[in-house]
Amino acid sequence: MITILYVFDNVINRLSTAYMLYTRRIVDVKKLWEFMDTSPSITGYDKGAIYHHQKGDISIQNISFHYQNNNFIFNNFSLDIIGGQKTAIVGIS
Repeated sequence: MITILYVFDNVINRLSTAYMLYTRRIVDVKKLWEFMDTSPSITGYDKGAIYHHQKGDISIQNISFHYQNNNFIFNNFSLDIIGGQKTAIVGIS
């Protein structure tokens, strides 16, 4: 009998917790919709300057960077990126 009461109590606790979380989410969604409804519309984005792709290369020569502990992130780093090609810089962050 005690085991049945324990299981029943556990189920009731889980259901009440799930109900509380559900009602909180409903309130959050309602607040989000209210915000979206009252936010000003974005205007003028279609009237901005037209971007024209520029042809050319990018060249970086001998740059250095370090934090206060003199642990260099870049030390005399140089890089040439050829225009029109895809370039990725990959490494440990």
